[in-house]
Amino acid sequence: MVWGPYKQDKPGFPLEDFNNLVELEFEGHVFKACRHWDDYLTRLYGDYMQLPPVDQRVTHGMKVWALD
Repeated sequence: MVWGPYKQDKPGFPLEDFNNLVELEFEGHVFKACRHWDDYLTRLYGDYMQLPPVDQRVTHGMKVWALD
């Protein structure tokens, strides 16, 4: 699943870019990610390693369920 707040002035990535995934460790867990994960996050969020000011923080607005 690919989801993100794409902006009109920033083109998306071709679907085939997501066919060759890499494994990345995050907070003790290993996840699959597209090879250009840094570019992907930078284009979506700018400097994604810095938290925005408290008054500008928003949630993703997604509901997630775990299925057995």
